[in-house]
Order: sequence, then structure tokens, then C-alpha cells
Amino acid sequence: MKNLFSIICFLMAFPAFAQISADSMRIEQERIGKISKFQSIDFFSRARDIKQAVRRHDLVVLQDEDRKLYYGIVDSVKSLNSISIILYPAPNGRERVQATFDDIYLPKQNEVKAVIPAPAPATQTPEYTAPIMRVKENKQEDFRIAQAADLLEQAGRSYENADILKYLSYASFFIGTAISTAGSFNSSGSSLQAAGGILIGAGVGASIGSVVYRFRGHGNLKSAGAALRR
Repeated sequence: MKNLFSIICFLMAFPAFAQISADSMRIEQERIGKISKFQSIDFFSRARDIKQAVRRHDLVVLQDEDRKLYYGIVDSVKSLNSISIILYPAPNGRERVQATFDDIYLPKQNEVKAVIPAPAPATQTPEYTAPIMRVKENKQEDFRIAQAADLLEQAGRSYENADILKYLSYASFFIGTAISTAGSFNSSGSSLQAAGGILIGAGVGASIGSVVYRFRGHGNLKSAGAALRR
């Protein structure tokens, strides 16, 4: 805090007024005006002592070596040693100063809370925020649609494979049964019966594969629906 007052004087001698709308300046001045009614540091607590984080738009107080109070609003927090504060040392004279976490005092909630306005309204959100959010939402929606389309394609392939295996199982059962039956009427038809048994076994395997692919298709359909609902 030793160099705070000299920093403030330096900035007042070489003002760097921020480009900001008249409405935003009016809102800032109104908020600072509410807290500046409390002219004693007793109404405030050092942020370090109460271990309270400092955030953008917080109302704060700085104090120089002569115990003079400076009322402001937190503009940005880059680190504990680089906190930008907006001050109005003169009407419509908007300035920024740099402070550290140890320099900052915060209002005591039980004494000042009733007169402190809420944080800056949403209308002060930068205009570019809304388009960026829309772009992000569109990208997420495109991703969900692409994911659902891929799952639907996989489901279609699974159902197609299930149908192919089902018809193969029918054909294997039919042909295998026919060959086994023909072999039973032939005294030397053991080879035919063996071939028929192999075809029937292949039909069983194809039938099981058909069921597996069909369940896989159901799972892909459910996943596609879940992707679209997110």
C-alpha cells in the first residue's frame, strides 16, 4: 500500500480514460455513489484478513497513507498482485489504477449490504458474447446430429447383417435337413448325413449371429436417440 497513493497521483496527472458508453459510466457512478456514503474504513474489511476472493464488478475501497478512501469497482483480476480498479476521482473522470490483493477493502455485509446494488446488469455483457455462444451451440448441435447419423448408419448395417444371417440360417436348416433325410434312405449315406449335420450346425450359428446383430442395431438406435436429446 506504500506506493498506492503515488500511483494514483501519477495516473491522475496522466489520465487514461477508458472508452465506455455513457450509460455504463452512469451505472458505475451510481454504484460507487452508494458505497461512497460510508466515509469510515470501519465499514470495510481488508480482503486478505477475511480471506474473501475479489471478482470483477465487486465494489471495493482503497486507502492511501493519509487514510484517504478511494471507492471503485473491480475491472479485472489478472493475479493477486495485478488487480485493475475503476475510480471516478472527478465527475465523469473515469480512471483505472492497479492494486494488489493486500490493498483492497470490501464492504462489511452486515453494515453495508442494504445499500450496495447488485453487480453490473447483463446489458453490459460485451456484444460479441452472444454470437460466440450461438456459434458454440451450433457446433454442438452439428456434432450431435453427425453423431446420431453415424449411429443410425451403424444400426442400418447391423439390421442388414441380421437379415442376411437369418435367411442363411433358414437355407442351411432346409438344405441340411434335406441332405440328412436323403442320406438316411441310402445304406451308404453316412457322408450325406454328416454333411447335412454340418449345414444344420451352420444354420444354428447363423441364427445366433442374426440375433446378435439385431440387438446391436437396437443399441445403436437407442444411442442415436440419446445423442439427439442431449
